[in-house]
Amino acid sequence: MVKWCDENNINIKTYYYWQRRVLNAVCNELAIAENNVEKSPTFSEIILPGTRTSEVAITLTLNNISPQIHNGADESVISQTLKVLRNIC
Repeated sequence: MVKWCDENNINIKTYYYWQRRVLNAVCNELAIAENNVEKSPTFSEIILPGTRTSEVAITLTLNNISPQIHNGADESVISQTLKVLRNIC
């Protein structure tokens, strides 16, 4: 790192100062993102009478959320699930 700083006329202390600032900014952004994930909607399995819930038809993964839509799911459940996911994106 010292060699690169010398070659690019950057003071090593200045380099580490800005490295620390960028690292702190990234950590703050990650903390904000983690807090927002906790506030995002959660999904629960709803078992409807007469449906076979053991077979997963669709699994979507987005931002650490993985809702599964099972065979026999009602069209309105699928529609509402996709609307919620669209709002998260």
